[in-house]
Amino acid sequence: MEISLEKATLRDSKKIHKMQITAFTPLLDKYQDFDISPASETLEYFQSRFDNVEFDHYFIQLKNENIGYVRIRTMEDNVCKLSTIFILPNYQGKGYSQQAIEQVEKLYPQADKWILITIKQEQSLRYLYEKMGYVPTGEENVKKGMDLIFYEKAKNRRTGIHKLPELNYSKIKQLVQSNNEISVFSVIDRIMPGEIYVNSTDNSTSALIKSPECNLVI
Repeated sequence: MEISLEKATLRDSKKIHKMQITAFTPLLDKYQDFDISPASETLEYFQSRFDNVEFDHYFIQLKNENIGYVRIRTMEDNVCKLSTIFILPNYQGKGYSQQAIEQVEKLYPQADKWILITIKQEQSLRYLYEKMGYVPTGEENVKKGMDLIFYEKAKNRRTGIHKLPELNYSKIKQLVQSNNEISVFSVIDRIMPGEIYVNSTDNSTSALIKSPECNLVI
């Protein structure tokens, strides 16, 4: 079922703040990260972002029902940040976060790079972002048992070339014509270090595979 995005304003902030507490309380209970958890934010602090022109706010809706929220920050050098995204617990696990990210990225065609931060230990979140083309760029320890991991998704607007996350390397196996390309398959299978660039992270029809031994365009 398709979701939609609806622009939110300051008058919606109390409702969204309550939704945010509901969505993030399970993670707060798990990690006890009271200083940085969205579930710990005061209403005043949450509302302050509505006065900042860098932030855009959207309800994630399903059949006109508010099931989540996404906040985008537009930054310098054509960088956009996926500042916050959540789906209410009763609607999680149905692919709505992926739909929301896909839709919101289309709203900012000027963005040359997207960035976000999530919890390293939350494998389902990492899988979602890496599946969508986000690449880890760094980590920061918060406390014992909790680290933040930084992601970015960059694109070359002139050529439409995207760096493929290692998690998705196997997607381009069908593009390799020869079984003799041992070094290429070693990169795809993550046995040998290397990088893969594709013309589309969803439906790749060509790729550049860079390894210590060779570069191959397929």
